[in-house]
Amino acid sequence: MTALHPVLARIAQRHEQSLTQLSRELASIHLLSEPVLIRDAFKRLMVFLRTEMETSQDFPEERFLFTAIAAKANINAGGPMCMLFFDIHLASHPYERVSKIIGTTFRPTAATVDPHLRGFFEQNSPVCIPTADHLACRRLREEIETLLLEPVVGPSLKKIREAADAYYDIRRRGFEKVDGCLLPMTMALLNTDELNLLAEQLASTKASA
Repeated sequence: MTALHPVLARIAQRHEQSLTQLSRELASIHLLSEPVLIRDAFKRLMVFLRTEMETSQDFPEERFLFTAIAAKANINAGGPMCMLFFDIHLASHPYERVSKIIGTTFRPTAATVDPHLRGFFEQNSPVCIPTADHLACRRLREEIETLLLEPVVGPSLKKIREAADAYYDIRRRGFEKVDGCLLPMTMALLNTDELNLLAEQLASTKASA
């Protein structure tokens, strides 16, 4: 297998690091028994999810990485590993899992997503698959934050834990798809100049954060 360009290797490394931290935080929360302490711990975790995993990680990938490869005509030639991950995605679609947890249908469309994502949905691009993982996780994080606002959080702890565990699982599966399919595919879709530009774009986003 061709070695990843340094910018793609850094993306994969950051995925591993953030997932490890998320796993560690959830494990520590599951050891707590006092509802007030659990609520405070989940509130701190929501800050990490919103700022580090979503704003600092997801949004730049969507705006620069996903946009760059979505524009390529041969993006659908993903290979056998991508077909495997696509089958896994369909068998356990993140939107369906979120819908069960929040109790209502969750199905983003081109009309409801952020402007930088609309083209993906309108073209039914393959990057809608990793984008779906991002959107599902954002909706779960929003659900947890809403539950944490309740005056008495104890009765909602089971649902909060369920949503948090689902967030982790969708993240884990999503990173497997990106690292195992999308990043190697990016090596074939983008030339060296385009990969170097991607590195500059991601670096400038990090510097301005």
